[in-house]
Amino acid sequence: MTLRGWVLVARPPLAVLGFLAAVSALAMVGAGLSLLSFLVVLAVGLGNMGFCMLNEVVDVEADRQIKGYKPIPAGLVDGRRVLYVSATLIVASLALTVLVLGLTWDFVAFAVVLVAVAACYVYNVKGKMLGVLGNVSLFFAYVLPIVYILQLYGKLCEHVLFPLAFGLLVFAYNLVVQYQDVPGDLKAGLKTAAIELGGYTVVAVAVTSLSAVAAFVFSNLNVMGKFAFVTVAWLVFVGGLFTVFEAESDVCRRGVEWCCRRFGRIGLLAAFSLTLLGW
Repeated sequence: MTLRGWVLVARPPLAVLGFLAAVSALAMVGAGLSLLSFLVVLAVGLGNMGFCMLNEVVDVEADRQIKGYKPIPAGLVDGRRVLYVSATLIVASLALTVLVLGLTWDFVAFAVVLVAVAACYVYNVKGKMLGVLGNVSLFFAYVLPIVYILQLYGKLCEHVLFPLAFGLLVFAYNLVVQYQDVPGDLKAGLKTAAIELGGYTVVAVAVTSLSAVAAFVFSNLNVMGKFAFVTVAWLVFVGGLFTVFEAESDVCRRGVEWCCRRFGRIGLLAAFSLTLLGW
């Protein structure tokens, strides 16, 4: 076991995305530094990291066939220990949301968390056998934590489009990552959304989704604070980083990987541009 293995099994871009998403939602509602905001960021971030690690454990047999370089198949970390750590993180996340419930008595927000956990479980444990339905569960897995935060601060109706835009961003990037994995996934007998939809539909859905995200950002320039704008921009950045990171695989060396890398880099360029525009 190595430190590098533990870092990789946590899937750094996605781990950062979870914490950054929570910070972005708090920035959107104008929440300052407080015990509540700290607990919320920690709960969302740790839960996201736990489920990302659980996904690595669940996918280990398929990864042995098509992605032997990943940390568990490569022997960089022990799969059983990763499972224990992922379960600990998920339980810690739920414990923090119970603590938040004790501070706010917002049972609607807590119910949203429970549905989000169910969506996370469906995607990370069964998602690659459910096709498009798996990706729909991913969409809700990332939308609902944002809804949770907006509900806690009484701003859900005011910013209802923000979680939808964020969900579309994650949905689009994940489709691109799945697309570059299609040859290996077919070999492993998996059924992802990219396989079901086909290349042209994946590109069309991804471009449409990102266009909707861009429309949301630019239509809300007048209501976003500087910090909120910049954190939303960096959501695009981290999503792009995730796409580039995942495309650096030994599985796919064809034109699809070329497209994925450039698609991700467009996201990186957009993030830097939006950040400069925000400042």
